[in-house]
Amino acid sequence: MSIFICPKCGHKTVYDPADFLPYCEHCGYQSPELSSTIQRLISEGVRRATAGDKQTALKRFKKAKEYPLTPKQKSGVALWLANLEPNLSDKRKYAEEALLAAPNEDIRNLAEKALSKIKTQILEQEERERAEILTSLYPIQNNAKSNQAQINQGISQEAVVCPSCGAGYLLPTQIHSITCPYCLTSFTQRDARKRAFTPADGIIPFTIDSGSANNILSTFLKEEDVRIDTNTLTTMPAIYLPVWVFQITLAPESLPNWNEPVSPGQEQKRSLKFENIPISATKHLSDELIFGLNEYAYDDLNPYHATTSLNAPIEAANVSQDEAIAEARIEASSLYRKELEESGSKINQHEIDIQDLTIQDSKLIFIPAWLASYYYRGSLYHILINGQNGHITAEHPPFP
Repeated sequence: MSIFICPKCGHKTVYDPADFLPYCEHCGYQSPELSSTIQRLISEGVRRATAGDKQTALKRFKKAKEYPLTPKQKSGVALWLANLEPNLSDKRKYAEEALLAAPNEDIRNLAEKALSKIKTQILEQEERERAEILTSLYPIQNNAKSNQAQINQGISQEAVVCPSCGAGYLLPTQIHSITCPYCLTSFTQRDARKRAFTPADGIIPFTIDSGSANNILSTFLKEEDVRIDTNTLTTMPAIYLPVWVFQITLAPESLPNWNEPVSPGQEQKRSLKFENIPISATKHLSDELIFGLNEYAYDDLNPYHATTSLNAPIEAANVSQDEAIAEARIEASSLYRKELEESGSKINQHEIDIQDLTIQDSKLIFIPAWLASYYYRGSLYHILINGQNGHITAEHPPFP
């Protein structure tokens, strides 16, 4: 073993001469030999990539990544890997690494743009895979009856895709352009990319009109004294949001201590049943706004068909049923523990296996909402008004 003394800061590093090129872990100093090796690999990777030899370029950048890099080198190599790597999950991993290592605002902006683009590609891939599954389950036939066409409406209908954040929307026939309520990007139906649109099992109609929604918003802003940058409150668009809704049960024998006697009135606690557990079917709603999904009456449904006349855009679902089921089981388990804690039951000290929770029913439902947006100190915030009953849920700026 040898000791390397950094000529820049004097820090001592113990190293094995057989596999170490002098590098200071304290200040990031690279010896001329190490710096030359890294620069040669990066330059060769760039040259190969620009010449179209992606495979060799990928190998060069991956080799460079094995060495101790400066933040600028690390973010640059990660950005190249995010661009060249064919696997989307790996692309995302490299883009996130570039963002974390970014030493300045310019590189950070490049990394954020790359990551946003990759997230959109991942959403599109999920939609394609879902469409392929639907096609295999319900193959389209030339002599198909009208009800078969309805089954396949998720394939025949298309959602337009926001070019900035990747949110998808099915637009009413009378609407040819839209401003995305999440990122405020405006785009037309003609110019937007398309993707398959998944149909729903039902739709909750609007009962709160535009005037009422604006009155609710005005009252909320005054009473809550919401801080808003001047002239940044947007016009509220009406929109239907996609939500998975589950009915979940747990048999008594699956509960801990299920065969022990319980006090009168507690028998119902031993047979878990939760109805209408909502799980957001869009990844664009923030955690704060997702709380508002609990304020809908999900039994007040109208049927949804491909020919349903719409009075507002519908956001396309981008959360799979399997993803939603996993979240719904966790939510049901949490609700169960909370209920037991409130009842003072002894079995609140025990956990249940969420895999024992049975999904009795699931529906994809479109729910009505009014979405307002505003800026405060340059950051964008959203407010959701329930289009069924007027309940309001909002994102809040952090306290100063």
